[in-house]
Amino acid sequence: MKVSSDGTSDCIDAELFMRYTGDLSSRPDVVVISYIIYAILFLLGLLCNGLLIGSMVIRKRKSVANIFLINLAIADILLCFTTLAITPLVSHKKVWLLGAFICKIISPCQSICVLVTSYSLCFIALDRYRSIVTPMKEPYSIFQAQIFMIFMWFGSIIISIPSFVTSGLKVISSDAATLCGEFCGELYWPSPQIQTGYGVFLVFIQFIIPSAVMGFCYWHILQKVREDWIVNKGSMLTQAQQAQTAIRKKRVMYVLIMMVFVFLGSWAPLTLCNMARDFGVQMAERYFITLCANIIAMTSIITNPMLYFWLSKRHRRALKDDMFWLTNVRRNQQNIGILDQFEPSSLLYKKSCDPLTLSSYNHNNRRGTLADPTCSAREDQLEDVKAACFLLVPIMPFCKEKRLSNAGMRRGSNNSNNHAPTTRNMYGNNLNVKNGRAGWK
Repeated sequence: MKVSSDGTSDCIDAELFMRYTGDLSSRPDVVVISYIIYAILFLLGLLCNGLLIGSMVIRKRKSVANIFLINLAIADILLCFTTLAITPLVSHKKVWLLGAFICKIISPCQSICVLVTSYSLCFIALDRYRSIVTPMKEPYSIFQAQIFMIFMWFGSIIISIPSFVTSGLKVISSDAATLCGEFCGELYWPSPQIQTGYGVFLVFIQFIIPSAVMGFCYWHILQKVREDWIVNKGSMLTQAQQAQTAIRKKRVMYVLIMMVFVFLGSWAPLTLCNMARDFGVQMAERYFITLCANIIAMTSIITNPMLYFWLSKRHRRALKDDMFWLTNVRRNQQNIGILDQFEPSSLLYKKSCDPLTLSSYNHNNRRGTLADPTCSAREDQLEDVKAACFLLVPIMPFCKEKRLSNAGMRRGSNNSNNHAPTTRNMYGNNLNVKNGRAGWK
């Protein structure tokens, strides 16, 4: 086959030609099934990653791991638009229908998103390795995580420049006939050797290095979990507690193994297809095999948020709390005129009246978790906290945004002569200790 820069008047429709040659990707049933699969992946990818980002943003959980998770979710959403929305059309029609500009940017955009996804997973693994295997080392700071994220995007853009330069449209013809339409791809390489070298470089950068880093980190984390499990067998825990601990640690080990194998299983088929293309290997069903490999790779858009975020009971419970709050906000907006003065307890973070207690608590607890001290109205303390919280709907406390003064939080202020010993609870409020019982002061 030869590539010409100008087309001829007589041409053959590429789709009909491929169907005539028996190409599986042109069969009507394969086309319909592929469109359905891509549509499901597109919707689920947007839903899973969108909810992940929304949960992080609403709860303002600013941590190193969450920065990498948001980065991963953004890259996955971009993959939804740059790959899932275009690949089935190209696989079906064969020719390019979206114009020269989209053809020029689509391949480098896909490469950038894949690189960012791979190295976000790498930094998540490194962060976990540093926290679990080497806890004595200073953890990554939020500033360092942001710097890593910036370098990740800029490095991916620089690596993808050759793909941008060589991408374009061409008319493809053979000795017998010319195929109608233009084909998009990296068709303007100076030489086949340069194309092959760049392909090998991308395989090394996109697949081999991330696989090695993730395998190293999760293997050592797995060994650490197993060592702790062996030590705990001689502990003073009851038999039921030991069984429950063993179940939890087995679950952790399974998840760690899944993280590595899901990454390898998702991207290995497409990596092999790209290598075959770069080395000029002829395949009988190139379009169909590449289509299947691309579908397998794009399942990572769903498995990434599921493995790294939604498997956590805490995150699922937090999402349920947020959705319940939003539902009741819409339900009560017309009846409650002062709703704007309040927000859900899940959105209030450490609004203690005592800044000293607040700073000491913040030092030992991560911001944005379900254990954060908020204006939660417990049943046994409802009368004591009603000055700060009230219930708009059952079991859903809404708390005032403005801080109450220490004087306003005190009860029994007229009993100034009572010098009973006091202590502070986790919310920073003074407790009056009488006869071995702590009450609100």
